Amino acid sequence: NHLNANLQLGIDRSLDQRYQSAEKSFSFTRALQLDIKGFSSYNTRLTGQWDLDKDSRYNNEINLYSLIANIQRNFSPQSNLQVELKTGLEKGGKQDGTEPYKLGSVSFIPSYRSVWMQKYRVTASLGFTYNWLSGSSYFAFLPQKRAGLVPNANLSAVYRLNSYSSLSLDYRFWDYPKDDARHELKLEFKAEL
Repeated sequence: NHLNANLQLGIDRSLDQRYQSAEKSFSFTRALQLDIKGFSSYNTRLTGQWDLDKDSRYNNEINLYSLIANIQRNFSPQSNLQVELKTGLEKGGKQDGTEPYKLGSVSFIPSYRSVWMQKYRVTASLGFTYNWLSGSSYFAFLPQKRAGLVPNANLSAVYRLNSYSSLSLDYRFWDYPKDDARHELKLEFKAEL
Protein backbone atom coordinates (compact mmCIF):
# COMPACT_ATOMS: atom_id res chain seq x y z
CA ASN A 1 0.00 0.00 0.00
CA HIS A 2 1.29 3.43 -0.81
CA LEU A 3 0.13 6.98 -1.33
CA ASN A 4 1.46 9.49 -3.88
CA ALA A 5 0.62 13.17 -4.30
CA ASN A 6 1.40 15.13 -7.43
CA LEU A 7 1.04 18.85 -8.15
CA GLN A 8 1.03 19.90 -11.80
CA LEU A 9 1.35 23.33 -13.37
CA GLY A 10 1.30 23.74 -17.13
CA ILE A 11 1.36 26.70 -19.52
CA ASP A 12 0.86 26.36 -23.24
CA ARG A 13 0.95 29.16 -25.81
CA SER A 14 0.56 28.67 -29.53
CA LEU A 15 0.47 30.85 -32.61
CA ASP A 16 -0.98 29.48 -35.84
CA GLN A 17 -0.16 31.55 -38.93
CA ARG A 18 -1.34 29.10 -41.59
CA TYR A 19 -4.42 31.17 -42.45
CA GLN A 20 -5.12 34.82 -43.32
CA SER A 21 -5.25 35.92 -39.71
CA ALA A 22 -2.98 34.58 -36.97
CA GLU A 23 -4.72 32.46 -34.34
CA LYS A 24 -3.43 32.59 -30.79
CA SER A 25 -4.26 30.27 -27.92
CA PHE A 26 -3.21 30.24 -24.28
CA SER A 27 -3.79 27.55 -21.67
CA PHE A 28 -2.87 27.49 -17.97
CA THR A 29 -3.50 24.25 -16.04
CA ARG A 30 -3.27 23.61 -12.31
CA ALA A 31 -3.93 20.11 -10.96
CA LEU A 32 -3.56 18.20 -7.70
CA GLN A 33 -3.53 14.44 -8.00
CA LEU A 34 -3.64 11.85 -5.20
CA ASP A 35 -2.91 8.16 -5.93
CA ILE A 36 -3.85 5.48 -3.42
CA LYS A 37 -2.47 2.12 -4.57
CA GLY A 38 -2.91 -1.42 -3.32
CA PHE A 39 -5.60 -0.76 -0.72
CA SER A 40 -7.82 -3.88 -0.64
CA SER A 41 -7.05 -4.72 -4.34
CA TYR A 42 -8.20 -1.26 -5.43
CA ASN A 43 -6.18 1.56 -6.96
CA THR A 44 -7.73 5.02 -6.65
CA ARG A 45 -6.76 8.30 -8.26
CA LEU A 46 -8.39 11.55 -7.10
CA THR A 47 -7.78 14.67 -9.20
CA GLY A 48 -8.80 18.29 -8.80
CA GLN A 49 -8.05 20.51 -11.79
CA TRP A 50 -8.49 24.14 -12.82
CA ASP A 51 -7.89 25.19 -16.44
CA LEU A 52 -7.87 28.65 -17.96
CA ASP A 53 -8.12 28.72 -21.78
CA LYS A 54 -8.12 31.67 -24.19
CA ASP A 55 -8.50 31.28 -27.92
CA SER A 56 -8.54 33.97 -30.60
CA ARG A 57 -10.26 31.66 -33.11
CA TYR A 58 -13.53 31.79 -31.15
CA ASN A 59 -12.52 34.91 -29.20
CA ASN A 60 -13.37 33.07 -25.99
CA GLU A 61 -12.11 32.73 -22.45
CA ILE A 62 -12.95 29.66 -20.35
CA ASN A 63 -12.40 28.67 -16.71
CA LEU A 64 -12.93 24.93 -16.20
CA TYR A 65 -13.02 23.37 -12.73
CA SER A 66 -13.18 19.58 -12.47
CA LEU A 67 -13.05 16.80 -9.87
CA ILE A 68 -12.30 13.26 -11.02
CA ALA A 69 -12.31 9.96 -9.11
CA ASN A 70 -10.83 7.00 -10.94
CA ILE A 71 -11.21 3.63 -9.17
CA GLN A 72 -9.58 0.47 -10.54
CA ARG A 73 -10.14 -3.10 -9.34
CA ASN A 74 -7.59 -5.69 -10.46
CA PHE A 75 -9.09 -9.17 -10.73
CA SER A 76 -5.82 -10.67 -11.96
CA PRO A 77 -2.69 -9.41 -13.71
CA GLN A 78 -4.62 -9.91 -16.97
CA SER A 79 -7.94 -8.18 -16.23
CA ASN A 80 -9.30 -5.14 -14.43
CA LEU A 81 -12.42 -3.04 -14.09
CA GLN A 82 -12.20 0.73 -13.89
CA VAL A 83 -14.83 3.33 -13.02
CA GLU A 84 -14.38 7.05 -13.61
CA LEU A 85 -16.66 9.56 -11.89
CA LYS A 86 -16.26 13.15 -12.97
CA THR A 87 -17.94 16.46 -12.30
CA GLY A 88 -17.07 19.76 -13.89
CA LEU A 89 -18.11 23.39 -14.09
CA GLU A 90 -17.14 25.52 -17.06
CA LYS A 91 -17.56 29.30 -16.94
CA GLY A 92 -16.89 31.13 -20.14
CA GLY A 93 -17.83 33.60 -22.81
CA LYS A 94 -16.25 35.92 -25.30
CA GLN A 95 -13.10 37.75 -24.21
CA ASP A 96 -14.94 41.09 -24.25
CA GLY A 97 -17.32 39.79 -21.54
CA THR A 98 -20.32 39.14 -23.81
CA GLU A 99 -22.10 35.78 -24.28
CA PRO A 100 -21.41 34.51 -20.72
CA TYR A 101 -22.44 30.93 -19.93
CA LYS A 102 -22.04 28.18 -17.35
CA LEU A 103 -21.86 24.54 -18.37
CA GLY A 104 -22.03 21.92 -15.64
CA SER A 105 -21.48 18.22 -16.20
CA VAL A 106 -21.40 14.87 -14.43
CA SER A 107 -19.94 11.70 -15.98
CA PHE A 108 -19.99 7.99 -15.18
CA ILE A 109 -17.62 5.87 -17.30
CA PRO A 110 -17.04 2.19 -16.44
CA SER A 111 -14.49 0.23 -18.50
CA TYR A 112 -13.11 -3.31 -18.61
CA ARG A 113 -9.73 -4.52 -19.89
CA SER A 114 -8.57 -8.10 -20.30
CA VAL A 115 -5.77 -10.12 -21.92
CA TRP A 116 -6.08 -13.86 -22.59
CA MET A 117 -3.14 -16.17 -23.34
CA GLN A 118 -1.12 -13.17 -24.60
CA LYS A 119 -3.03 -13.47 -27.90
CA TYR A 120 -6.28 -11.63 -27.22
CA ARG A 121 -6.68 -8.15 -25.78
CA VAL A 122 -10.13 -6.60 -25.23
CA THR A 123 -11.03 -3.17 -23.87
CA ALA A 124 -14.62 -1.97 -23.54
CA SER A 125 -16.12 1.19 -22.05
CA LEU A 126 -19.56 2.70 -21.76
CA GLY A 127 -19.95 6.32 -20.70
CA PHE A 128 -22.74 8.66 -19.76
CA THR A 129 -22.30 12.41 -19.38
CA TYR A 130 -25.08 14.82 -18.50
CA ASN A 131 -24.56 18.53 -19.28
CA TRP A 132 -26.67 21.47 -18.13
CA LEU A 133 -26.26 24.92 -19.61
CA SER A 134 -27.24 28.32 -18.28
CA GLY A 135 -26.69 31.69 -19.90
CA SER A 136 -25.75 32.14 -23.54
CA SER A 137 -25.94 29.24 -25.99
CA TYR A 138 -23.56 31.01 -28.40
CA PHE A 139 -20.95 28.22 -28.14
CA ALA A 140 -23.53 25.40 -28.47
CA PHE A 141 -22.48 24.90 -32.09
CA LEU A 142 -19.71 22.82 -30.45
CA PRO A 143 -21.47 19.50 -29.67
CA GLN A 144 -19.67 18.95 -26.34
CA LYS A 145 -21.11 22.27 -25.04
CA ARG A 146 -24.79 21.32 -25.51
CA ALA A 147 -27.19 20.59 -22.65
CA GLY A 148 -28.49 17.04 -22.30
CA LEU A 149 -27.37 13.43 -22.05
CA VAL A 150 -24.27 12.34 -24.01
CA PRO A 151 -23.87 8.54 -24.16
CA ASN A 152 -20.77 6.99 -25.69
CA ALA A 153 -19.23 3.54 -26.06
CA ASN A 154 -15.94 2.09 -27.19
CA LEU A 155 -14.92 -1.50 -27.95
CA SER A 156 -11.37 -2.40 -28.96
CA ALA A 157 -10.08 -5.92 -29.61
CA VAL A 158 -6.68 -7.15 -30.79
CA TYR A 159 -5.93 -10.73 -31.80
CA ARG A 160 -2.29 -11.66 -32.31
CA LEU A 161 -2.24 -14.21 -35.15
CA ASN A 162 1.46 -15.03 -34.73
CA SER A 163 4.73 -13.32 -33.79
CA TYR A 164 4.60 -10.92 -36.76
CA SER A 165 0.91 -10.24 -37.52
CA SER A 166 -2.24 -9.12 -35.72
CA LEU A 167 -5.86 -8.29 -36.42
CA SER A 168 -7.63 -5.42 -34.60
CA LEU A 169 -11.19 -4.15 -34.35
CA ASP A 170 -12.15 -0.72 -33.05
CA TYR A 171 -15.78 0.41 -32.62
CA ARG A 172 -16.86 3.83 -31.30
CA PHE A 173 -20.28 5.29 -30.68
CA TRP A 174 -21.38 8.72 -29.42
CA ASP A 175 -24.61 10.68 -29.47
CA TYR A 176 -24.57 14.43 -28.80
CA PRO A 177 -27.84 16.30 -28.14
CA LYS A 178 -29.50 17.74 -31.28
CA ASP A 179 -27.21 15.60 -33.45
CA ASP A 180 -27.46 12.21 -35.14
CA ALA A 181 -25.81 9.30 -33.36
CA ARG A 182 -22.42 8.45 -34.81
CA HIS A 183 -20.89 5.03 -35.24
CA GLU A 184 -17.31 4.40 -36.31
CA LEU A 185 -15.92 0.94 -37.10
CA LYS A 186 -12.32 0.18 -38.03
CA LEU A 187 -10.88 -3.25 -38.88
CA GLU A 188 -7.14 -3.46 -39.35
CA PHE A 189 -4.62 -6.16 -40.24
CA LYS A 190 -0.95 -5.52 -39.39
CA ALA A 191 2.07 -7.49 -40.48
CA GLU A 192 5.72 -6.80 -39.67
CA LEU A 193 8.09 -8.01 -42.34
